[in-house]
Amino acid sequence: MKIAAWMPLKRESRRLPGKNFLHVGGQPLCHWVGGTMVRLRETGSVDEAYLFGADETIRREARFLPMIQWDLPDNATASEMAQTVARVLDADIYVCLFATAPFLSMSTIRKCIDAVRWGEPAAVTCRRMNALAWIDGEPNYDLLNVPAASNTAAIDAIVSGCIAYSAESLKQTGMMIPRDATFIPVEWPEWIDIDSPEDLKLAEVAAGWGVNCVR
Repeated sequence: MKIAAWMPLKRESRRLPGKNFLHVGGQPLCHWVGGTMVRLRETGSVDEAYLFGADETIRREARFLPMIQWDLPDNATASEMAQTVARVLDADIYVCLFATAPFLSMSTIRKCIDAVRWGEPAAVTCRRMNALAWIDGEPNYDLLNVPAASNTAAIDAIVSGCIAYSAESLKQTGMMIPRDATFIPVEWPEWIDIDSPEDLKLAEVAAGWGVNCVR
């Protein structure tokens, strides 16, 4: 099977302007994931690895991987990006990695790839939490008798770190994450997904601890 990895890089974003190029631990976010992609290619975990972006200046800032330019608006959805990638890159399995998840490990990425390799339409990283939540303004548990975590339902919050999907699944559903996708839970700090200034501070703390998730 041919496996192609790609990282979408946009110059701007709505919620946290320029987040792909903000610095964590002394280097831009895109460099953390870019380095992981280079190692995935060097170890044979993926056959090809590319950046995808519309801004030519991105090429000068992210020289660690070849860049393929796309002609898409800044508000293009992830699935629209995936369709464009599929037209440019011919592969059996695609792996989309986002710069905003800098601490995602190679082992986690390989788990996603293996899930698709062995028959799942797609695999996506997620953070697993217990469902101690409010429903329609009311808590779903007794405030005077909060249940043990083992007695609560697990919920999966998608972390936009890694999405592995088959070419066939994308062709049939038009989406990177179909309804029957497999969820791959990740632990701290891999679940850090930077989309706000608070997320950025959390990532800086993790980087300050000398976190190294490349394994």
